[in-house]
Amino acid sequence: MFALFANGIKAVCVVTDEGNKIFEIKNIATCTELQGKGYGTQMIVSVFAHYKNLADTILVGTGLAL
Repeated sequence: MFALFANGIKAVCVVTDEGNKIFEIKNIATCTELQGKGYGTQMIVSVFAHYKNLADTILVGTGLAL
């Protein structure tokens, strides 16, 4: 789990290890009042930087189940 703090929590992101150098972004959330200010983008950039040398693939799960 990653959290973006800057004078309080701004965004969070959950990433799971799926094996074989595959990781999945399970959830990303930005505080409602802060959406559209680039915090989600900053979180994604940070997550990709963290996994740059660890992952061959990063999947994005929508979590939509019907």
